Amino acid sequence: MKFFILAWKVIKDFFVDGFVEALKGFMTGGSVGAIVNSWQGFLIGIVTGTILGAFIGSSLAKVFEWLLEKLHLLLNLRKIQFDLCLNDISEDIAKKLKPHYLLIRYGRDEVIQLTVRSNQDKLATRLRNKSHNIATAYNAETKDLYLKFSIKRHVTYGIQFKLYFTGVAFEEIEAIFKKSPFIKEFNPGGGDDTKIWVLIEGKTKVAELNKNRSISIAIAKSIEGIPNNFIYPK
Repeated sequence: MKFFILAWKVIKDFFVDGFVEALKGFMTGGSVGAIVNSWQGFLIGIVTGTILGAFIGSSLAKVFEWLLEKLHLLLNLRKIQFDLCLNDISEDIAKKLKPHYLLIRYGRDEVIQLTVRSNQDKLATRLRNKSHNIATAYNAETKDLYLKFSIKRHVTYGIQFKLYFTGVAFEEIEAIFKKSPFIKEFNPGGGDDTKIWVLIEGKTKVAELNKNRSISIAIAKSIEGIPNNFIYPK
């Protein structure tokens, strides 16, 4: 981790700050020539160089930050396999029901707030709220709808997430969700009436693929007190 922090500092100092200053100097120096003919041209050159240098420097900083985050996640995320099933569901509802999961963030809110973190930590644990679709498979004979998917857990911070369903009215799916062994609680809305949010039961087991072992799902609350599912780090 220290290596990435140091590497980022070197890249930032050399390419970003250095490039911005060089560009400012270039634009300012070029505009000095205009002083012979016009003070206005000189001032315009300075202003233009400063604005352009700041814009390019900011853009490069964002690119390097994005690359650093991608590299960090590539090295620190591990796949967790889910194998869930909804029973006694009609084919009509199974066709309409669309499951998703929301990647809220890597880490628990209260831990992130209290921990002193580096820039790399801030990148890894930032609020994401990114939705992912979940593929399904329906067995017409048994009336079972299978949800097989994987999410990626951070080896240091874990992962905070939540399932939700769209495509079917709450009244149509309520009885099915009540009987499901992997669903702890569910509720519609949350600012969007087209979504039905689901909290997975803590006893539900999931598997870490590269370790070939079972892991339990926990519950963590957001800063606002909303319960979400959470998988602890290794």
